[in-house]
Amino acid sequence: MRGEILAPPCPIFRTFRSSDANVIAQHYNKNLTKPDNIWCATSGPVSPAYIKLHRLALKARGSILDQVHEDETGFLSYFIGTKKNDTASFSMGVVNLDHPQPMDLLRKDTALFMKNLLNMGINKLRITGSSDQGSYVDWMEQEVKMKRVGKNNLWIADRNTLKSYVEKTLSI
Repeated sequence: MRGEILAPPCPIFRTFRSSDANVIAQHYNKNLTKPDNIWCATSGPVSPAYIKLHRLALKARGSILDQVHEDETGFLSYFIGTKKNDTASFSMGVVNLDHPQPMDLLRKDTALFMKNLLNMGINKLRITGSSDQGSYVDWMEQEVKMKRVGKNNLWIADRNTLKSYVEKTLSI
């Protein structure tokens, strides 16, 4: 093996496992302590049991869509929502806040997830939040170009908007 160049380990994108709930809850709650929150600054702490219950509750609304991203260092991100007809609706996204650039991680991993949604035939994306406070709001409105629905904590994007963001972010 001397002189052999080994490729770095590939990141893994997979579906949620029950054992993921601990690290997801940990990073969700850590976000609440940050002065510049990435997501939902006004929601309260969650437990691993809540993460699992949230998933179960979503099953009643449609087919589960989720993505866990990990690499050799461990957890990187988690997104969950549902698919009904040609619409995807998401209500939780969590990234590893110990990552050197957590907002960049959010940008890239959501773009990868959006690419998968487009490949599944999704024509509309809905994202709901428990508040409109956090960096994710500016990201959705200014970078993704999602449109806010009234004064609710709901943003939507059509297929062309998603495609444009994916192409720009992933440079494809």
